[in-house]
Amino acid sequence: MKTPIAFHDKNGKPLYGDGVIYGLNQGIITLTPEQFNYVVALYDDSIRFIDNAIGDFFVKLKSLGLYERALIIVTSDHGESFNEHGEYGHRNVYNECSNVALLIKFPYEEFGGRRVNDLIELTDIYPTVLETLRLPFNESIDGKSILPLLKGNDAPNKYAYSQRYSLQSVRNAQWKIIRDTYNNSFELFNLITDPQEKENCSDVYIEEFQELKKSVAEFFQINPEGWHFNFWTPNSTKDPQITLSLNTDDKFENCSFLGENGNMDKENIVWDAHNVKTFFSRSKQEELVAKTASSNGRIALSIKSNSAFSVVEPDGTIIKGTSYFSILDPAENRYPDVVVQPDIAQEQSVFSFFYVKPAVSRKAAKDLSEEESAGLKALGYLE
Repeated sequence: MKTPIAFHDKNGKPLYGDGVIYGLNQGIITLTPEQFNYVVALYDDSIRFIDNAIGDFFVKLKSLGLYERALIIVTSDHGESFNEHGEYGHRNVYNECSNVALLIKFPYEEFGGRRVNDLIELTDIYPTVLETLRLPFNESIDGKSILPLLKGNDAPNKYAYSQRYSLQSVRNAQWKIIRDTYNNSFELFNLITDPQEKENCSDVYIEEFQELKKSVAEFFQINPEGWHFNFWTPNSTKDPQITLSLNTDDKFENCSFLGENGNMDKENIVWDAHNVKTFFSRSKQEELVAKTASSNGRIALSIKSNSAFSVVEPDGTIIKGTSYFSILDPAENRYPDVVVQPDIAQEQSVFSFFYVKPAVSRKAAKDLSEEESAGLKALGYLE
């Protein structure tokens, strides 16, 4: 058996997992053909492992008498790039990352053996599950059930959408557009003649390009609801080193970092359900939009810097220092709903914030009705 290939940085330090991907994308590692095949083989082996595990899971369900009535969905949130478009990992929206498998086993083999070539999105899974379980759902939610499509009672999706960092895409049955909001550049691909997405034809097929360009702009328009944190840098060549942190006992539903042209930044925001951390760079203006899951989610705001900055408070008061902390509570109704432009000399960095109330108040989900419970019992999901 051959010794596994090891990867190291420029200082000889071993690299593993994400470190290898980072090294490949930063040019720290250059793969020989043999090493490239080895990396692909590792990925293929992971797929084999998952395939075997799913098979074991099916065997267990059958032994318990649960397989026939089970609704089973096998899919993935993304694929993987192996330098098809100049990088490794899953940081883009080309087909190798956005075109994923979706296999559904419906209870009692309904629709068994069907293969669907129409556009289906991952957002369609949720309403499909609810309709399969005979549970009601609001038709205004993202996605739509694919059951009518499978029964021949509905037209397929006209468009499918995907996004990763600053990259956004819209595709139809033949064409796909990719917009990089970081530099507002576009690519257009004919997926029938160019499924590998190698030839940008945005300057050739003008009508198709304009149609999808309009669609991508409309679909990915930023929802203004939530907290907006605006930052202006000083008129100097000195780089400020500023960290903004947010914390909530609620949950963050979305965080988008916007640049001076309304463009989402690729790298400098890290967030999870309860925490957000971002680093501001030297540009004319930047903006962070953070939205909590509930309408009354309070946020703890903390700003720290290696040099003095100013914060324009909701009442116009200007606070100066190298650190700032405040609890932001939507229930106080003291926050403006538009950006507060700083009316002070920009000799130092300036922050302001405002709040856009959600159009619909959030509340806890209701309990199942007797009819809904009966539907689940009929399928065997409730005793």
